Amino acid sequence: MMTGKLRLQGLAIIFSFLALPGLANTPSFELEVNLALREIGHRLLLQQGDSTTAIPPVVFEKDRGFYLKFGGPLDYAYLHKLVEETFYNKGLPSVYTLALFDCESDDLMLGYSTQDISEPIVPSDLTCVGRNELSDCYHLAINFPAQTEKEDTFLLVAAIVPIVVLLLGGFWWWKQTQPTKPILGQSQAAAEPEKTVYQLGPLQFEPENQTLIGEGEPQRLTFRESKLLDLFCQNKNQLLPRESILEFVWGDEGVMVGRSIDVFVSRLRKKLKAADNIKIASVHGVGYRMEIAEQPSLGAAKDSQGFTLNLTDN
Repeated sequence: MMTGKLRLQGLAIIFSFLALPGLANTPSFELEVNLALREIGHRLLLQQGDSTTAIPPVVFEKDRGFYLKFGGPLDYAYLHKLVEETFYNKGLPSVYTLALFDCESDDLMLGYSTQDISEPIVPSDLTCVGRNELSDCYHLAINFPAQTEKEDTFLLVAAIVPIVVLLLGGFWWWKQTQPTKPILGQSQAAAEPEKTVYQLGPLQFEPENQTLIGEGEPQRLTFRESKLLDLFCQNKNQLLPRESILEFVWGDEGVMVGRSIDVFVSRLRKKLKAADNIKIASVHGVGYRMEIAEQPSLGAAKDSQGFTLNLTDN
């Protein structure tokens, strides 16, 4: 039941994120600009003494911005003040670009940007023509660069967010559908790999712990001593050439010294002294052999070569 609730909650979160772009794209800004341009058109007509002509609807064109077909003569200087005042009252951005287009040819006639009001936008073929000689019919276009950048950024985010949310939702769903690993019981937790223990007469050798256990305190072997004794135990009653011993015990050092074998064999003989059935014999010019005399301990198993080997889980 709890898993089902979690899945439903996860789906609700995913769908709420997917709905964010639609909620964020409110028409408040476009509505304010539309009302502002219609007010500007109305006041321009009133300046001309026209209080009856209907103001056409404001449309949005990607290349020009908010577009109003004004359809009458106007005072260029008065237009700038009127737009500035109206935008201020409406709380619209103060950075914008204004352009006037000829009603018949739809060519750009005049314009300016509030970022650089000292240099109006005037086409080159009109630089020698006075403003009073321009067309008596204009279309007015207003564009907000900052708002365009925001809209582009919003569109980019609106395209990326659903993808990210879907990926995260898919991962979350996958995790929810994976089977839960059972908690190990006491018997399962206690199961561990068996340790190898060699029974050397009265002694026990644990290679993993590098320890010889017998009467008294356990004897700790060095890393090389343990490797050498482990090699002998794995090859009991077999002659091991010196070269093989050096390669196995000292091969990882890169530099091997033959005299080291004799030193470590001598150490092992002393530590195995309590085991009467163990003898590390040397074969001159060849190598060493660990000889095991049959002397099975009670409760221990013998292998095929007569060497007592215990496998315990200690």
